[in-house]
Amino acid sequence: MNKDLKQLKQAYQQVPIPDKELDQMIQNLSATKPKKKRHPIRWSIAATIPVLLAIFLVVVTTNESLARAMSDVPILKNIITVITGKNYQEKTKTTEANIKTPKLSGIQNPELEKKLNDAYDKTGEALYKEYQRSSQNHGEHFYVSSDYQEITNTKKLLVLQFTVQETRASSYTEHTYLVMDKQKMQRVELADLFKNDRYAKLIQANIQEQMKKQTEADPNKIYWDESELKAALSKKHLAKRFYINAKNELVFSFNDYEVAPGYMGTVSFVIPTSLIQNDLKKPTYLK
Repeated sequence: MNKDLKQLKQAYQQVPIPDKELDQMIQNLSATKPKKKRHPIRWSIAATIPVLLAIFLVVVTTNESLARAMSDVPILKNIITVITGKNYQEKTKTTEANIKTPKLSGIQNPELEKKLNDAYDKTGEALYKEYQRSSQNHGEHFYVSSDYQEITNTKKLLVLQFTVQETRASSYTEHTYLVMDKQKMQRVELADLFKNDRYAKLIQANIQEQMKKQTEADPNKIYWDESELKAALSKKHLAKRFYINAKNELVFSFNDYEVAPGYMGTVSFVIPTSLIQNDLKKPTYLK
């Protein structure tokens, strides 16, 4: 792995996460050793806005004071808005930083809201400081960015994706997820969804089955073999890679090199709810 990339990840890992409550929300940018030559990938981050509230949310998410005021109106108690927090931008002939961090508003738990926002802010600061250090290597093209996307924002759930990308001769992308129950005002852990630990084997087997079908249908798709997948598909790691989409489906998203060569980019697998239905505690989130 590129020395500067490793230092960038180490800086990210040193960001002080407030407590265990946030461990999964902003995970360490743990480096996975590349096994094949990296290939740049195209990517884009686009915020999603529920259709019926589109006009309203466009106003709310661009005005912090209005967003906070609206969260005090009883009928709007479950509207948690996401606006841009700290934003670092810098560009030279050979380097560029475009670092955005999210800021949440409307969480009916001021302490939790502050912890989440502080963690995102410190992450942005660490990325920018590492960019400044790395940009001193004159002549090397270097690009660092971070952005966020609301994957799901319903009456019940907020799912926020935070993305960090680093590009030199090639590109590396990391996604992390916050899954939050807006009614209970608490994070949702993967284990919270299930009655017991049996879910891990069901999910592992289904992901590998999907991988097999994809490679059979498309020879350009390649995944690591079973022994190399062991760490990525472990119960502990799956807990860091899940989210719930707008269709109330369980999704696992793996970063570059975790389960496949770099040219595959980040890859995701939707788990059929019918497969895990009998193992769910309650059909609260998944349908």
